Amino acid sequence: MEGTVKETTTVTQDPVGNVTSRTVRSGYNVFSGDFFISKVNQIIFALVSIINLFILFRFILLLLGANQTGFVTMLINVTNFFVAPFQGIFPSPVVEGSYVEFASVLAIIVWFILAYVIAVVVSLFSNSTEEVV
Repeated sequence: MEGTVKETTTVTQDPVGNVTSRTVRSGYNVFSGDFFISKVNQIIFALVSIINLFILFRFILLLLGANQTGFVTMLINVTNFFVAPFQGIFPSPVVEGSYVEFASVLAIIVWFILAYVIAVVVSLFSNSTEEVV
């Protein structure tokens, strides 16, 4: 699917004599440059946000001492894969049926940082070279 990319460059000169150039691109090809990179980054952050939301629900349900039946058991089983690498790093105290799982908090932080790092690496493949002269 090829799309037409329209590029408009405007060169202006201020009263002092400084020249500036501004390039505007529109009509991106889906598989080229910045549009594709931004969509990949959006997908990365959307997936990690959903994972982090599930982990947050897990943390809250364990904190409130929810009975581990039905939905709670399913949620814990689904999020175990994402929380397991962080279990045992910090002690998780149990108080009257409530379970403060610090591994979930650490997992949320680390998964977000990992998503950010991946997004930065993906952005390195951007072909945007706009600059002001």
